[in-house]
Amino acid sequence: MGTYTVALFGKTDAKKRLPANDDRFIAIQSSTYNLGDIQASKVLEKIWRS
Repeated sequence: MGTYTVALFGKTDAKKRLPANDDRFIAIQSSTYNLGDIQASKVLEKIWRS
């Protein structure tokens, strides 16, 4: 179907939660472990890059 999933992560390790080697899953990990610190521009950059 080509449906993508964008997942935001704080303390949880994204590599442990999303399937490996699947371009349909986009993980964004907070560098401070706080979801509120993930900038909208970073999310859009990841989405547009895919």
